Amino acid sequence: MATKSELQKQEKAETTKRLDRLDYLMGAIIVVLLVGFVTMFIAVFGIFRDNESASQATYQNLVNQVQTQNAQIQVLTNQVRNSTVTPK
Repeated sequence: MATKSELQKQEKAETTKRLDRLDYLMGAIIVVLLVGFVTMFIAVFGIFRDNESASQATYQNLVNQVQTQNAQIQVLTNQVRNSTVTPK
């Protein structure tokens, strides 16, 4: 039969094993959460970067369209001026 001190030592050993398992489990949970948050931040950064690129591309397309239209207006204006001016 085991004495009281031996039972206490066994209980202490079992408690230590359980606490060690909980420590590993908590460590694994923390690592998983950390990886998840890092992945989330990378994804959000990618979304913002893509949005900024799309905005810049849209702005550049608008500028190009305005420049093209201005050039066409200038050509048409020159044609009108040349057709209305008659040499004397």
